[in-house]
Amino acid sequence: MARFPRSGTNWEGRKWNVPPSLDALLDEIEAAYPGKRNLDATVASKAHDLANPTSDHRPKPVKGAGKVRAADIGEHEPEGEIIAEALRKSRDPRIRYVIHEGRIFSSYSTTTRKAWEWGKYSGANAHLTHAHGSVNESNQNDGKPWNLKLGGTTPEGYKVYVTRETIKQGSKGGVVEIAQSLLARAGHPPANTFDKNHKPDGIFGAGMDTAVRSFQKAKKLSVDGVIGPKTWAVLEAK
Repeated sequence: MARFPRSGTNWEGRKWNVPPSLDALLDEIEAAYPGKRNLDATVASKAHDLANPTSDHRPKPVKGAGKVRAADIGEHEPEGEIIAEALRKSRDPRIRYVIHEGRIFSSYSTTTRKAWEWGKYSGANAHLTHAHGSVNESNQNDGKPWNLKLGGTTPEGYKVYVTRETIKQGSKGGVVEIAQSLLARAGHPPANTFDKNHKPDGIFGAGMDTAVRSFQKAKKLSVDGVIGPKTWAVLEAK
């Protein structure tokens, strides 16, 4: 089963597809990391488009049939880091920008960072549970292979901006989002924590406490509902 939708009809009834450049990139990602992830996406929902009308997830032009030039890669560690860093090192001119775990790089310079250099991302969605990649319109029809040589372990020197501190019922924020996604991946999805687009809410409530205890029991860990160093290590293990 393919991970990423490549064409279809969006919520407005407009036909869309991905350009050859993104199509070739998704082929390589699917070949290296098969199997659907919860947050894999290309075209956006109505709520996303209304909140982010200029997003590359929205078919362009904004009337009639269009191209979707972005993909969300729904796995943050380690494949998210591997893919994001492989794209940065490739210096492929088809890349527009990549966001992942509170960081961003782009193929162009800005006032705060040079081209192809990671910098802190200060947007509302820090992409803590998935990576976002956009391709340029100018060379979107270039469908040659990306040759990223995906696979392996987390790139040396990778900096994670979200510390895996100990969390428990009552905790909130990005680190809780990461834990929620990892619990779902492990087959222990916390009840009432994901919206219709499978985005975690970042709130450690009763449903998550139950899921954590279930996971800890299954993995023969101390069952206390607290995600500390030992539980994090097992959660993040492949």
